[in-house]
Amino acid sequence: MGAVVYVAPAAAEMRKADEEIVTLFVGPEQVDCVGVAPQQCYQVRYAPDEDYQYFYSSIQGFTYTPGYEYELLVQKTPVANPPADGSSIRWTLVDVVMMTPVAVTSASPSRAEVCAVVTTMPDAGDTDALLTLLGTDREGVITDLEAMSANMQQYNDEGYGWQNVMDNPYSPAPQPGPWLIGALRLACEG
Repeated sequence: MGAVVYVAPAAAEMRKADEEIVTLFVGPEQVDCVGVAPQQCYQVRYAPDEDYQYFYSSIQGFTYTPGYEYELLVQKTPVANPPADGSSIRWTLVDVVMMTPVAVTSASPSRAEVCAVVTTMPDAGDTDALLTLLGTDREGVITDLEAMSANMQQYNDEGYGWQNVMDNPYSPAPQPGPWLIGALRLACEG
């Protein structure tokens, strides 16, 4: 009597026509972003020479570790009748092609990190924790916040308060003092 052998079709043949395998490059840190609600997004690109863009979805089967750049093969599957606040694509990990450690050097702390320190600090408190968080050698932090603090609420009303505090290119480092805490608190309210 002969043996019966079952040969499963290749995985590629089993995929539906509307499914696709793509390469995603995932950056070494997640960033604050707002989709339906505030969340942490992956930074992804589809080619190594492209700029990163926010990725608002999750990747099923993928365990993310900060401080590593990833090259992933993922399956894109259209979702039939997705919820209004959900993705129209389901992303599923096929393979981790490469996981490379990188030194993460954030250009600036997140708004949430600064606001968490600022809102718990006494008005005339020690600003060392804040200066450590901001990084006194980091470019882009205003030194003349005292002059701006009176106008900070107007900047917040216009939606620019946080940028004016954190992203002014004309000054290399913050100066300590209670006014710095007050100005940053106003920016955190905006």
